[in-house]
Amino acid sequence: MAQNVAARAPAATDNQVRARLARFLFRGRRADQRDPGALLVASHDVPFLRDLGITRWLRLDGELTGIDPL
Repeated sequence: MAQNVAARAPAATDNQVRARLARFLFRGRRADQRDPGALLVASHDVPFLRDLGITRWLRLDGELTGIDPL
């Protein structure tokens, strides 16, 4: 997981990456897992969400979509 975060934040030091992961309870060996599972991101910033590569969207009306709804 730390490698994935570092790839998206190339200016961040290893300590900064690990500190950010620790805020989400990914500490020690958990930060080195290859597959982080799922990530829930809440934002109104559609370009930001697209840049993250979000693959599933949950709209406030409760409908889950597998494609970019916009």
